[in-house]
Amino acid sequence: MRRYTDITKQVFLVIAMTSHVLIADRNKSSRDALIAAMPDCWQVNFAEACCASDAFAACYAGHAQIMFVDPSLLSAAESAELMDRVQYSSMTSIIFVSDETPEAGSRQAKASGAIAYLQKPVLRESLEPVLRGCGFLENE
Repeated sequence: MRRYTDITKQVFLVIAMTSHVLIADRNKSSRDALIAAMPDCWQVNFAEACCASDAFAACYAGHAQIMFVDPSLLSAAESAELMDRVQYSSMTSIIFVSDETPEAGSRQAKASGAIAYLQKPVLRESLEPVLRGCGFLENE
């Protein structure tokens, strides 16, 4: 079961959850596609952000144990602030989601301190191995 929180509209539909996942992307269809790609067996509480300030608010409110973020959402200063917060608090794991080539996206993710990179559009077949590799899903 999933709990869905839309930070931009402050709409809450409550169902039992285990992990807090934030999806930060300007594009609503990209956020929807990522949510659709999530494994059915993964018990999560979703929050969405369409701008950097909403993403930071969700992080500070504890809605982001795992954050899928399009790095183009953040300015260089915001990206540095986010990564400093993550490295300082160890409360949020960052996964970059971008339309960059896999090589460029992976380099950017590693240089920024993100734990993984996914190329848009995100498909379940590409998402599940990343989640398993990061330890968010158990191996079958």
